[in-house]
Amino acid sequence: TRSLCDWSSDVCSSDLMMISFDRPAYAEIPIPLHAYIRKDVGLTPGGAQFGNVPKGQPMDRKIQVNHVGRPDWKITELICKNDHIEAKATELARQPNGSTTYELVVSLKPTAPAGDFREQLTIVTDDAAGPQIPVVIEGRIEPDFYATPEFLDFGIVAPGTETTRNLVIRGRRAFKVTGIESETTAGTFEARIPKEGKAIQIVPITFVAPMTPGTITDEFSVLIDQSSEPIRFKAFGKVDPNKPRR
Repeated sequence: TRSLCDWSSDVCSSDLMMISFDRPAYAEIPIPLHAYIRKDVGLTPGGAQFGNVPKGQPMDRKIQVNHVGRPDWKITELICKNDHIEAKATELARQPNGSTTYELVVSLKPTAPAGDFREQLTIVTDDAAGPQIPVVIEGRIEPDFYATPEFLDFGIVAPGTETTRNLVIRGRRAFKVTGIESETTAGTFEARIPKEGKAIQIVPITFVAPMTPGTITDEFSVLIDQSSEPIRFKAFGKVDPNKPRR
């Protein structure tokens, strides 16, 4: 990207960044970038990165907030719209030269649902010129059991051919796959279900391409003996009569 920053001021902006996708179809999407730079405030680290967190496990991340300038500068409020995240700011030090240090503790509650999350925590201060400081919070809550990839791509195939991809199901403990259900493409996708109980199961899924050309998509439910909730994944395949048979 081409920078449009003026590093002598507090505001910095840049022009568009292009992101390219190759599946399911090629596309380029422009994303505008904008950054706000504060000379008087520093965060260490710059955000709350939780990484992969097992579902139901609470976790904290600490950020040190340093301010230089006004000796009576204060944090007055912390705002986050996610009910599964809470934060607390504690003043650690205040120096006569105008330096102030806070410790910000960001807590992820055990009620957080499975999946990726990316939130913004807003630090509100008594600085009239710049009262708000955004803090990025992100991570992934991993359920007890999950499948990868979540989208099984069989690509473009010739009519009547068979193509196999592996679905990997992971758990925190040993489990058995008891069934894989689909209501829309019976016979088009076939699964070989392992019989042994393991913490990591590899399930071969075969796409039996019909003779009729077209795109086929479906969503599946994987049933396991250790959970009342099924694991879901999607499959995609395109039948092209011009594709040579192998």
